[in-house]
Amino acid sequence: MAQWMSHIMNFFGRKTPAAPVPVKAAPSLARSTAAPVAKPQLVPVAAAPSSESRADGRAPGVPRRPAPPAPVTASVVTRPSAGGAAAVASLSALNERLGRPWLGHLTGIVAPSMSKQLIVLNLGCGDAALLGTSEALSEAHSQTVRQTITETWAMNLVSEMVATPVVMEALSQRLSSQGGLSQDKLFLSVYDNIVSMAIAAKASDVHFTGDDAAGVINIHLRIYGQYRYWRTNKSKLVLGALAAAFGQRSKSDTATKEQFNAVNPVAFMTSQDVNGSSWEGRVNGRPHITGYAGTMRLLESTPKIDKIPTLEELGYSPSHQEIITGSVLRNFGLIILFGSTGSGKSTTLRTFMTRVSDPTRLKTYTAESPAEYVMPGVTQFSMPVDVTLKSEDIQAKFTALLRDLMRMDPDVLMVGEVRDQETGRLVSELTQTGHRCYTTAHGDGAVDGLARLCGGEIRMPPDTLAGSKFLSASLYQRLLPVLCPHCKIPATDSANGLSAHKQRVLRDRYQLDAGTMFVANAPGCSHCKPKIPGLEATGTLGVTVAVEILIPTPPMRSAIAHRDWTGLDELWRAQRRAAFADGDMLGKTAYEHALWLVAQGRVSLLDVESEFEPIESYEIRPIRSGAPEMRAA
Repeated sequence: MAQWMSHIMNFFGRKTPAAPVPVKAAPSLARSTAAPVAKPQLVPVAAAPSSESRADGRAPGVPRRPAPPAPVTASVVTRPSAGGAAAVASLSALNERLGRPWLGHLTGIVAPSMSKQLIVLNLGCGDAALLGTSEALSEAHSQTVRQTITETWAMNLVSEMVATPVVMEALSQRLSSQGGLSQDKLFLSVYDNIVSMAIAAKASDVHFTGDDAAGVINIHLRIYGQYRYWRTNKSKLVLGALAAAFGQRSKSDTATKEQFNAVNPVAFMTSQDVNGSSWEGRVNGRPHITGYAGTMRLLESTPKIDKIPTLEELGYSPSHQEIITGSVLRNFGLIILFGSTGSGKSTTLRTFMTRVSDPTRLKTYTAESPAEYVMPGVTQFSMPVDVTLKSEDIQAKFTALLRDLMRMDPDVLMVGEVRDQETGRLVSELTQTGHRCYTTAHGDGAVDGLARLCGGEIRMPPDTLAGSKFLSASLYQRLLPVLCPHCKIPATDSANGLSAHKQRVLRDRYQLDAGTMFVANAPGCSHCKPKIPGLEATGTLGVTVAVEILIPTPPMRSAIAHRDWTGLDELWRAQRRAAFADGDMLGKTAYEHALWLVAQGRVSLLDVESEFEPIESYEIRPIRSGAPEMRAA
């Protein structure tokens, strides 16, 4: 046991605790060891933040803000009392009382002589429930069991229930044929549980944020672009789970070190099957000032072509599709997509390359660091993220890859992201030699992104960007949650809708009728409530894009060549010829596309204001009579 605990505690870099009860030694989870750690405190599972509603004090018309994680409280479980709930009298009643599925039982905790009087159920993700007869739960051994669950195994004891002897006997017989989870398999099981639950919740990312003072790690999920609190686990358990994944699930060419250690930066990719599909987890982590911080990006590794969304499914309006399709099908030119991290840029490029154009007729390569999605028909090259290398060494490898690809007779090349001057220069060289090129970059708009491309660290020459056959399209997008169609609330609802002031602004400034709009029903319904325990509902179901597209005209190219970004913005927005309620998106910004989605009843104005800015402050450009048509050059 001492050897086992010393090995596991290397992730913390402190002294090894004494084990409260003997357990069997377990095999190593990491590839090597480091310094041990102190015994973690007994810390409870935190309740998830309450769902948002008018009862929380939010004034009508005020955008929602993500709720902070609930504070860790002083008790992990409410134990049954003498006058409490009746004993569980059937297995169906047990399932109902738990309110969530259980995955079997934990072995090696209850003494064999008590195995039919006390049972520890595994609820997944590091949660456990203790079930027993009233007599067994009162005996001294039950306290040892509780201590073993919460301290030795570092799990959350979230439920404790009295059951009749008949139920205990029936449950014992059922579990005896299934086997149980032993401590040596706990960490990998917890990692797999977290991944499968996050996938079930439609999460794109899992965030781990440690608090060393409390001995816990808070787990948040990125779902449909929203950062949402999910659960709290003990640091020992989560770090052990990540170490187990590093040692037993990671791809050998993606791991940065020969060991997982919570005091050093780490990056690796794991692979596993979830419900018949292959998934990868791209893990990056490092210590921060109060604990450990890590993120896992979830990626389906073998998607079928029919599972790759179309432009319409992404949220591109018919007008957007008409505007962009011609540029995507050109045999030359650069298509660049701007946006923040997590705005769906890679997903959109995958659709451009596989659903709009035909990769079976064009030799298509990608250079990514690392590759996020498998693209059918596309030859992909991935550069693993190595946090142990200097940035110039990483860039040298990526540059060498791009140079090799330029000599491999490409028709189309996608560069995952333009990050610096050298990458920008190679993208320029490829585009100027007559190839079609896709890439992404950070930027806050179709015009703002081009300005950043010519300045900062990239410094692409404006006269190059302004070339007549260089830039085909500049796009910018953000993600917005889609309202659940089954429970969304009319925006004119006096109790939960938009304020009278917001409705007046929509009518007077934008000529939009709030009668066609909706807001989220925060408690949700059976159609949109999360399918995993601990995650609060938001009244949304899916995500869509708010997008803007700039196709350069000769006057726009002249503005680019002269770094006249204000003039470029005016020329582009002067193309607008339709009202905000109209589906014509020529010359419209992503904000104006979002307002159209609000008018269609698909997204909430509150989410639009939260992602962009209030409707009172947005700068409206008037529709000019005889607005110029889009004529690309």
